[in-house]
Amino acid sequence: MTILSKTTNLIRLYRHICGESEVPSIYHIWSCLSLMAACVEDRVWLEKMRGERLLPNLYVFLIGPPALGKGVAIKLAHNLYRECGGIHSFKGQTSAAHLTDILGKVQRDDQGRKILPRPRLWLVMEEVANDILGPRNLIEAFVKMMTELYTSSGDMMDTGTRTHGGFRIENPCINWLVGTTEKWMIDTFTEDMIHSGFASRIVFVYGKYSDRRYYRPQYPDDIEAVRQHIIARFHAMHYVEGKFLLTPAAEIEEKQWYMNRKEPMEKILKTTWRREHDLVLKLAMLLSLADGGPLVIDAHHIIRATKLSASVQPNVSDVVVLSRRVPAADVKDDIEERIRKAKEITHSDLLRSVSSQGITTKALQNIVMTLNHESKVEYDRTQTGGRIYRWVKQIDNS
Repeated sequence: MTILSKTTNLIRLYRHICGESEVPSIYHIWSCLSLMAACVEDRVWLEKMRGERLLPNLYVFLIGPPALGKGVAIKLAHNLYRECGGIHSFKGQTSAAHLTDILGKVQRDDQGRKILPRPRLWLVMEEVANDILGPRNLIEAFVKMMTELYTSSGDMMDTGTRTHGGFRIENPCINWLVGTTEKWMIDTFTEDMIHSGFASRIVFVYGKYSDRRYYRPQYPDDIEAVRQHIIARFHAMHYVEGKFLLTPAAEIEEKQWYMNRKEPMEKILKTTWRREHDLVLKLAMLLSLADGGPLVIDAHHIIRATKLSASVQPNVSDVVVLSRRVPAADVKDDIEERIRKAKEITHSDLLRSVSSQGITTKALQNIVMTLNHESKVEYDRTQTGGRIYRWVKQIDNS
């Protein structure tokens, strides 16, 4: 029996053909979402603001230690894209100037034939540190360009230099899938770049090593039949076009979620928090497409989208802390363990216990803010005006 007799959900079928391996499942899920967004480009949209189109385009960063399988997940998605007829992708090294040429400039190949601009593009990078070319100022130019391109759909973007002259990028639609380690990401993007609003446009997907071992991936018996099915589905997405509608139940679910969201205390996280509404609607569109029905978002799509978004939102705090050159992974785990064991500890006592590691008051507050965002730690004021941190008992849902 094939899984096709049980479900036609594209994301579940995609995850099925990935088999079981040491590659985190979350990498495959977000690679699939990025692939779907790349296939539909700007042909589907939701009208959140009157007269403006919100596209389902995504910037996805797969983050984790070396040899975790980021490249495996990215290659699988990109290979399927090419097999399903996708032609608007670029995989490899580039710069802001080179990307501008691809998106907006008519060029000629070695035989003198015209190469038309590709304002709709799936940008794929297996290691961001290797694939963004140039010194720091050129990387900063690339970041600024990608920041603007994220929401430039339906607009015209004029650009130019003294060397290349000026030309126009018409109605760009960019999807971006990236793999990187924490170290390479922070070596590439400075704290100022991340705090500029660039990070609020990115979905940071963290993976960790698993204790489970697979000397080879274990694939299902029906992999080829399912694979051909999903290639045909991705191919069909190149022809889907139209405006998404929300059912009344979906609108109720969206409003309830939006009105009851808890606003983060740290200023740097508020930009991401404000953009989360767009992310949820983008994900709801993609989840509806995965079901294969009409361009309609129902309540269950909103619910699943909010859960998906909630699963990655805490990662923004980790990236912000990491960008401040704090050894986030090791130190955060250490601080979490100290609070857990103490159950309750003042800021001054906790700072004293970790000061030998070079942790400043500000860095400690940032890490505790991350733990609070993850619902692991609560904090309050002491009678003397200092801070006190309390461990929140974790519930085992396994």
